Amino acid sequence: MKAARLRPSPLLGASASEVAHRLRGARRLLLLLDFDGTLAPLRPRREQARLPSKTGALLNRLARHPRIAVWIISGRSLRDLRARFGRSKRIHCLGVYGADGSAGAHPAMPAGGLDTPSRRALRTALRALSRDVANLAGVWIENKRLSFALHYRGARAREIRRARVMLDEALRPRGKWLRVLAGKKVWEVLPRAIQGKGAAVGALARSTPSALVVYIGDDNSDEEAFRALKRGITIRVGGRGESRARYSLRNPAEVCRFLEFVAAESD
Repeated sequence: MKAARLRPSPLLGASASEVAHRLRGARRLLLLLDFDGTLAPLRPRREQARLPSKTGALLNRLARHPRIAVWIISGRSLRDLRARFGRSKRIHCLGVYGADGSAGAHPAMPAGGLDTPSRRALRTALRALSRDVANLAGVWIENKRLSFALHYRGARAREIRRARVMLDEALRPRGKWLRVLAGKKVWEVLPRAIQGKGAAVGALARSTPSALVVYIGDDNSDEEAFRALKRGITIRVGGRGESRARYSLRNPAEVCRFLEFVAAESD
């Protein structure tokens, strides 16, 4: 599916009726959601992000529905996601773009896990970059075990340029094993063996072939998922211009309203 101009919001505009029709006709629903910028508003520091209580209540309501499966698929680590959603055994979580899961769910990870050269490349790049960026104001590293992220939200332009140069230098000899995924004020460093959200949502969709898949995300990593779900309902949050998503919502508050819409059409 080629990138196309997003349809307008609020709440899908003229397309709301066609989405409602698909939701009502679905035998099963696979609801897949990103976290930051989708369910929770973006914050200067990742630890400051909070799931709005109303959104959390709706997710739990949907997860209890006998025909709906709810998955959170995020760049965050599984440990982080469990701290936020662990109280609900019905909400399933996949961290590190689908590679960090529980109960055997690692759809974006190779069957044998990361090979030794990939682990070594990730470890040495993280060590080198941690040393290099230590004195850059507004720049910090998040270690997720299977990947790491170089955040620069709040940094000045000069520090951002220096951080990018340092990142490129750290990865240049390790490009065979590592790749960079650009996000909102962050560069994610991933082993190439981790296939990303497209592979993760594809595997989940194949595991439940009778389900209608709804995927909602706000970042470049979510474009991989939109591309993989040609028959699903794909929604970009905060998107302007072109996206592979079919529809758009403006912000996490509208995502909450959409979840209300899903709940109403599924009862």
